[in-house]
Amino acid sequence: MALADRALPKPTREERAKALQVAIRDAQRHGITSVQDLGAAAGDLDLYEAAREAGTLALRVYAAVPAERTTPDDLDAIAKRYPDDPLLKTGIASIALDGSVESQTAAMLAPYAPRGSADGVMKMSAADLSNLVATLDARGWQVAVDASGDRAVRLALDAYGAVAKSAQGAKPPRHRIESVTVIDPEEVPRFGALGVTASMQPLHATGGGLLNWSKSLGPDRVALGWAARSLSAAGTHLAFGSDWPRLPLDPLAGLRAAVTRPEMHAPEQLTLKSAINAWTSGAAWASFDEHRKGTIKADMLADIVILSTDVFAGPAKLAGADVVMTIFDGKIVYRRPS
Repeated sequence: MALADRALPKPTREERAKALQVAIRDAQRHGITSVQDLGAAAGDLDLYEAAREAGTLALRVYAAVPAERTTPDDLDAIAKRYPDDPLLKTGIASIALDGSVESQTAAMLAPYAPRGSADGVMKMSAADLSNLVATLDARGWQVAVDASGDRAVRLALDAYGAVAKSAQGAKPPRHRIESVTVIDPEEVPRFGALGVTASMQPLHATGGGLLNWSKSLGPDRVALGWAARSLSAAGTHLAFGSDWPRLPLDPLAGLRAAVTRPEMHAPEQLTLKSAINAWTSGAAWASFDEHRKGTIKADMLADIVILSTDVFAGPAKLAGADVVMTIFDGKIVYRRPS
């Protein structure tokens, strides 16, 4: 991919603006009214801002700033330019800590099964991570550490635990761990105790990706994957996402994956209500938006998705459900062709 990226011409601003509109329409077709962009590239916030000014940003965006490539002064300037707003805001800084289990680059406490020695890749030391988290926390930023492997998850929790000890009655920061994949059972209670959100992508636990994942870890550690039910039972806030564009932009598919786990992961399947909450109210809580969206009740934003069937009426109904209508800010932005 890197070879191709170097050879491909860079898209123009006009091309990127058109691509944004295509992505927004695709999101609306799948019943999505809000996104949390944890992979925002340089210039993306400006692109979102231009769409907002033009009246074409028909999607609520919470965009992360990559902490490793942004100076503290720039962070302060960005925070002032994009404060809390129902349509477009930032306030979250992302840190990439390891890779993925599928590519055997997630940082693990024990070696991968096929190789017997290597335990993944750490993109920064534990000390550097702690220092960066402390700096961001002190400046009032929500921190999202991308950590897939159990070793990376432990180090992220350690860094969050260190800043929690120094907090003096401050507003809870709601720090997050993104792409949570494998967790040592001893770490599960720490999520709830520290108020850390577990951000997970249920579609990773399906199909060929799951098979490769299982081969990488071996049979003894398969049960430790995507521990959504254990985390929820321990009082953890769950926030589900799609991991688009690597996986389909389809929350319904992710909903089915969360409640219908393969046999090897069956103990970690969620109830339908809990899974829906992770896609809605849980995600809103993770972005400090629970006071205006994530639930359907008076005085909340009119972002509503209507499905073709009652998904609580049984597995067959859930399997056959489709998005009939997407309402954004009280306006119908998608209607399924008759």
